Amino acid sequence: MSGLSPCLLGTVALSLLCVRLTTAEATLAHHDLTGLLGAELEIAALSHLAMSGSAQPYAEGVHATRPHPGQRATARRLRELLGPDAERPGARIQDP
Repeated sequence: MSGLSPCLLGTVALSLLCVRLTTAEATLAHHDLTGLLGAELEIAALSHLAMSGSAQPYAEGVHATRPHPGQRATARRLRELLGPDAERPGARIQDP
């Protein structure tokens, strides 16, 4: 053997088992959260429509000058999801 006592070998094996279980749990949580995050913009668009919000904050001109590609992509996707409703003036200018 390696010169380690059986008690110590058991502890090492248990810690390796715990690491594997933790990694598996983290992988499953990541999978679940990825699915939820994929639905976030659809939920935001539905909330926007339900509240008769203004789409002006998502206008292309507003984001064209900003240096954040993720922000521009999010605004573009919201405009796509809102469709023709993105062009109508909203009943609200600010959050309720």
